[in-house]
Amino acid sequence: MNINDYKKTIKVLEFLKRIQVEVDKEDIKNWLLGGLALAVEAGVIYRCHEDLDIIVKTDNDYRKLINIFSKLGIEKKDEKEIDGFLIYTYRSKNGVEIDISPNEYKFDLTNQDFRDGEKELAGVKSRILSKKYLRKFKELQYKTRGLDKDKMDWDCVNGRVIAVDGVAINSGYFDGLPTQTFKETIIER
Repeated sequence: MNINDYKKTIKVLEFLKRIQVEVDKEDIKNWLLGGLALAVEAGVIYRCHEDLDIIVKTDNDYRKLINIFSKLGIEKKDEKEIDGFLIYTYRSKNGVEIDISPNEYKFDLTNQDFRDGEKELAGVKSRILSKKYLRKFKELQYKTRGLDKDKMDWDCVNGRVIAVDGVAINSGYFDGLPTQTFKETIIER
């Protein structure tokens, strides 16, 4: 991952924070799923995340969330069908895409998959679905799509360490340096 990928993910998290402020005012419970949920679960940004995948339990919460989207200038972009269920894609003015679905226990979700507590990543708190469900969801994506990001997510959900060269982040003077240059510079100082 490079510094630009990290910044893209931070942009998505900051946007999620804006959404969370508004949904908390309306007492709308929502959960993350997908790659960003795994990053929150792991407590680390291990790859670029450019979108949000959100699920709510009820149609009523879905309608309330869509009203909040409208208030925030988030517009509906598309609809797609997955396993017979509609997923709605929205896009914010700053280019963040949000896939959202009212649940009604679609996609083999159970009550136990909806965790009560929040987890935090980069100062942003959110609810995420159970690790068991995220693992099942990512396994399906990895097998059907086979994208590089799906492989990274699959490795993460299975507890494999993701160690690749990248750039220094949150390292003050060293921010943006490639791994090898970072090591050499540290040794010289």
